[in-house]
Amino acid sequence: MNASRTIALAVLVGAGCVSPAPMPGPPRAAPGHDVDAHVEIAVPASEIYRTLTEGPGLARFAADRATTQPIEGGELALGFGSLSDGGEQVAARGMFLALIPPNRITFRIVYPPELWRARGVEVPDDQIVVHETDVVIHETGARSSDVSVTDRIDAIASPAYVAAVKRTWAEALANLKSVLEGGPDLRRKVRPPDE
Repeated sequence: MNASRTIALAVLVGAGCVSPAPMPGPPRAAPGHDVDAHVEIAVPASEIYRTLTEGPGLARFAADRATTQPIEGGELALGFGSLSDGGEQVAARGMFLALIPPNRITFRIVYPPELWRARGVEVPDDQIVVHETDVVIHETGARSSDVSVTDRIDAIASPAYVAAVKRTWAEALANLKSVLEGGPDLRRKVRPPDE
């Protein structure tokens, strides 16, 4: 197992989101699949950077709850699901690897199998898929920025998993754009009134 994967798993085991039991099979090559996504947003790069590195910003467009320590080596946790309805909260945990304000964010994170199952992708309980994500923000004008994401996913990820990651990034970036440009949170479906 390579050193960066060992460190990532140690952090995740320490955070309680994965089991410390040894994983069966040979060591897995870290990046195996790259998922690329892009969006243009009519806000300055600094506003996008702040949204992507601060807990309240992440919760505005990507998760139900988020906490961050926006420093290199700082923790990142995203909560999905409601604790108030008696349901169990699912948490993704990771760490910031590099932060270059306001233009670049690199983080490593593991999304639990339950999260992908909710999106219709079968993932074994014991499968740990590490994502290393690089976000580059390029300001193209006074109030306009390009956001490019490359999500490097472990080689063990199935084609269905990779396809779900592609859809998820497309949805997340569309929602980021909507929220930052003053539009609705696209995750919140509004039912029309009964007639």
